[in-house]
Amino acid sequence: METPVELFDWIINDNTLRGSKKDDDGCWMSTSPKPLTFSPQTRIVELEGGAKFLIKKETICKAIGLDKKSENTLNRLSAK
Repeated sequence: METPVELFDWIINDNTLRGSKKDDDGCWMSTSPKPLTFSPQTRIVELEGGAKFLIKKETICKAIGLDKKSENTLNRLSAK
């Protein structure tokens, strides 16, 4: 099983997951396949195509209150 990649300063919505990976000099992954599922226990998001990312609550993007929108998206994904 592939180890999920941890994202920092991340944002998620119904269509994409964005964020920066470790040692990428702050360069953001700006688009992704659609998020499919989220596990609140492991904090892992799975995208279409099978890619998995670890997104910790404490590393969410704080800009413009996007964290509430992202958490709402994660709640919908975890209900699937």
